[in-house]
Amino acid sequence: MTFKHNRKSIFVIIGCSILFLAFGFHEVLFSNFYGMHAWRQSDCLSLAYHYYEGNNFLEPEIHNLISDNNTTGKSAGEFPILYWLIGNIWSITGHSEPFYRFFVLLITISGFWFQYLALKELFKSSFYSAGLTIITFSTPLVLFYGTSFLTNMPSLSFAQIGCYCFYIGYKKKKNYLLHVGIFVFVLAGLLKITALSVFLIILPLSIYSNFKNNKPFFITLLLGFGILSWWYGWYVPEYTQIHGGKYTFNDFWPIWKMTNEEVINAVNFFKDITFWQLMNPLTWILFFFSLVASFLIKGKTGKFFIYATISLLIGFGLYFILWFNAVHNHDYYFINFIIVPIFILSGGIYFIKERFSKFYSSNKFKYIFSFLIIFSVMYGANNLRMRYNDRLNYWKGLALVTAGRLEPGYWEYMTFASKAKKLKGIDKWLDKNKISRIDKIVSLSDPSFCIGLYSAKRKGFTLMNFHKDPKKLEILIKKGAKYAITNELNDTSLYSSSLGDFIGEYNGTYIYKTK
Repeated sequence: MTFKHNRKSIFVIIGCSILFLAFGFHEVLFSNFYGMHAWRQSDCLSLAYHYYEGNNFLEPEIHNLISDNNTTGKSAGEFPILYWLIGNIWSITGHSEPFYRFFVLLITISGFWFQYLALKELFKSSFYSAGLTIITFSTPLVLFYGTSFLTNMPSLSFAQIGCYCFYIGYKKKKNYLLHVGIFVFVLAGLLKITALSVFLIILPLSIYSNFKNNKPFFITLLLGFGILSWWYGWYVPEYTQIHGGKYTFNDFWPIWKMTNEEVINAVNFFKDITFWQLMNPLTWILFFFSLVASFLIKGKTGKFFIYATISLLIGFGLYFILWFNAVHNHDYYFINFIIVPIFILSGGIYFIKERFSKFYSSNKFKYIFSFLIIFSVMYGANNLRMRYNDRLNYWKGLALVTAGRLEPGYWEYMTFASKAKKLKGIDKWLDKNKISRIDKIVSLSDPSFCIGLYSAKRKGFTLMNFHKDPKKLEILIKKGAKYAITNELNDTSLYSSSLGDFIGEYNGTYIYKTK
């Protein structure tokens, strides 16, 4: 027994190591904030860095001086527990972006581990539960953002853990898991409000099941909603109103506020890019089969799958319409809806188990499923390599035959992120040239809130503050911006009235004193 257990553990370790190398995590973990949405990634890093410097937990802040009449960067969006944890760990280990990535990867893996445990209870098979977990983990969105700095993947992971708690809690009559599940879902919702979508689907069933015999459940539920209401309904609006700065978008982005051209661009982007980030071509085929199969499952389990499938599709449809603007160029908005294919694919596999048990147990089906697992890993790994193509070589042949032919050009088109890479290490260059860390700077060519400022580890302003208006720039300089950095030579003539002595160049970035 011990020998078999040890052999199984060895195979698991070898398998995980192969996946780690295939996905290129050994390179990805040591990358700077990178690629698509470097803008949002730098915001997250900026928040964590301020906790590293000693900010109080309930005083989130970024490097861009958007608040308090351009004197602070105090602003709140998602609950800052992740940033606070990273900042405090950095205070022990030292500032380390690879550690941040690794920490998020651990949370991501934890979510999929609990998904595996729940599926194992449903399928009664380690092979199919592990296989479906690997397939969904190999989703391009998961692989890219599962090692990123955003809170979207951690929020999905906690939603997965919450689903496990409710499923096992009901199935094995362990009421304490229901209470744990509520708080885990609350944490998921605090990190990203859209993570509550699956909880809202489970909630009516939970209320019905616990109405008579589990009064403490409702106390925990009220406490959970109280925490969410406190953060989103009171603290964030109050904190924002007091300081007057806002770095994140927390409103609807509906289709009816878009022009025809914007709608067409969004549809084309979804068709050409995002659709293939959610699942690979073979998994899409299994998904549509599972979508039909979920309505054919019998018994209580079947009723749940029908209810969950309809609810998830309606919820996703509403989200799609209300945030349609995000369809174009904002793939991370859809991370929490990876729970949709997870549920529906599970229904398809369960349908085969219940209705075609001999085929389910046959080697033939296992070979077919093994091929899907291997293909999913290769597809996901190749997609991640496309995004990090300056560090990892992707397989062009696989990209051509799996609808990925447009993606490499798109990732390479994100030139702004490429410029951001050149800023890595500029903070040390500024230190070396005796520019104090308390001196304010202006990042002239930076349309984001924090890419240039976080890279320089100095507070100040960007294009976000003055929108290429030389007069507004002069006002910001009067508010204390002593230095300007830019990687666009055209800026030197556009803002010549505000730029003083040339100090030097770092990796294509030019540094000036201001007048």
